[in-house]
Amino acid sequence: GAPGRSTIALGLAEQWASSGERVCLIDADTIAPSLDRMIGMTEDVSGLLIAARYADQGALDQRSLASACRRLSDSLWLMTGIGTPDRWTQARPSALDRVWKECSTHFDRVVIDVGPLLRTDEIDDPFHGIGMQRDAATLSALRASSAVVAVTRPDAIGATRLVEDLAEIRLIAPTTPIDVVVNRVPRKLTAV
Repeated sequence: GAPGRSTIALGLAEQWASSGERVCLIDADTIAPSLDRMIGMTEDVSGLLIAARYADQGALDQRSLASACRRLSDSLWLMTGIGTPDRWTQARPSALDRVWKECSTHFDRVVIDVGPLLRTDEIDDPFHGIGMQRDAATLSALRASSAVVAVTRPDAIGATRLVEDLAEIRLIAPTTPIDVVVNRVPRKLTAV
């Protein structure tokens, strides 16, 4: 479901930016990208795809990275996500790996908002001729991260998914610290 990953990512990025750090917030949620709409942007251009294309061409540098990001404040930039499902395969995992690395070179903090782990089989992509998963951006970001914030809902489904996801994240990023945020806790809790 929608446990509030994007809201948490935006809040973290804004907090670090308000303390003077240069922050790049990246919408890498290929299931439901929403950061651009959350801040009132209406562009259809995907900064993530622009950066991935530069990375595929071996031309991702500070200048091309700047063309893929929108400046939101003196110290906060947003790389918008992929708004249409038919384009998510255009961001190849190897290109995304280079995008994360280049961003970490030019920013003090990089906050990557990712979608859920889908645990899907790879599919054939005739455009690229390789097998890709829809959650490839999530997997790539988890492998590259120095910290993970796992966001869940305070219900049975959220708890079950969290347990499954934590085990999966440990396999993907075995030494990465994980913080858990239980979002939207009800005002009244009833003990049973």
